[in-house]
Amino acid sequence: MQNYDFGRNWHTVYKCLNSKQGMSWMKKAFDEINAEFTSHFDVEVQPPSRYKKGIHDEMVLNMLTSIICDHPELIKRDITVFTSKKVDKSRAGAVSNQIMDDLGFNFTPSNKSKLMFYIPYGICHWWNKYVGLPLARKLMPDRTWVLREGLKHTTVWCPDTNEVFDMVYWSMDGRLEDHEVSVLLNRKIKYASTDLSLGGQSAFVDSDPGELQQKLAQKLKNDLHEMILDHIKTKKEATKLRS
Repeated sequence: MQNYDFGRNWHTVYKCLNSKQGMSWMKKAFDEINAEFTSHFDVEVQPPSRYKKGIHDEMVLNMLTSIICDHPELIKRDITVFTSKKVDKSRAGAVSNQIMDDLGFNFTPSNKSKLMFYIPYGICHWWNKYVGLPLARKLMPDRTWVLREGLKHTTVWCPDTNEVFDMVYWSMDGRLEDHEVSVLLNRKIKYASTDLSLGGQSAFVDSDPGELQQKLAQKLKNDLHEMILDHIKTKKEATKLRS
């Protein structure tokens, strides 16, 4: 079960997402999310990855940690603040923010094309319905793409070729960090992960519709049970009134 390589094809993907049509897809997804959760997220001024702020911040923290430890040559500032025996947390936080500016990890008009800003963590059920599916059909119209909706995850799947189109699962297992570092170093991307499916197998397994169907069937059964009880109760009350 192979996933689409968003890292090696990001330039093409971004052109679609940043088009008028792509923006309309993202706006539709967040209109649905905002309506369901009474939130006020504006995708025109905020990146999709920021909807789940905690997950986004952890993602950035992991990348910063990786870069500071493994690629200090990319940092244009003194990083001894992180290695001293007694770390000044306030100073370290300020330096981290400066490094984020240096690396372009802050969402601004000048660097909004970074892949990391478009990882839709925590909103796969809406993203893949309104963005992932039409995006896959746009990029690969020769395939028959459908939604595969599970209780835990929703992905975009081509049954004929056993492929998935899943940005969230592509970003896992260090692939997102590898991509961003390769861009900063201006070199070809090389994934450290041994998962040759690029998260495709996990996306397929986690979107198993069986569990969702079981839950819906149980809800239908419960609703029917309640309806029968109400009917019996109403019938008993009517009998009492007649007597």
